[in-house]
Amino acid sequence: MTDTKPRTGRPRLAEGEQRDERLPPVRVTAAELAFVQEQAARAGLSLSEYCRRIVLRRKVAPARTDADEALLLELNRVGVNLNQIAHRLNAGGTVPPHLSAVLDEVRAAVARLAADGA
Repeated sequence: MTDTKPRTGRPRLAEGEQRDERLPPVRVTAAELAFVQEQAARAGLSLSEYCRRIVLRRKVAPARTDADEALLLELNRVGVNLNQIAHRLNAGGTVPPHLSAVLDEVRAAVARLAADGA
């Protein structure tokens, strides 16, 4: 009698996608290991995945923080306002009185983004 219970967990990888080959071990100093571990943590990746991406020259971006998400949400909100203003102007409307305030918000949001990236 066969087991008809459905499989749970991660599906099996295709034959060419299985990671069963190994690179040779690499020796590093304690400081180098700490640096690599910190970079992996910043990227939100396991040490193995971080090293794999670095060795294969794939993109490693820092993980987004809650502050990054909030700033992007704020910048999106300001961009929507700008888009509405541009739409009104393109339709022959007049310049809204709050345009300078919206532009000030854009400048402030961009300045915060630039300061965080420094």
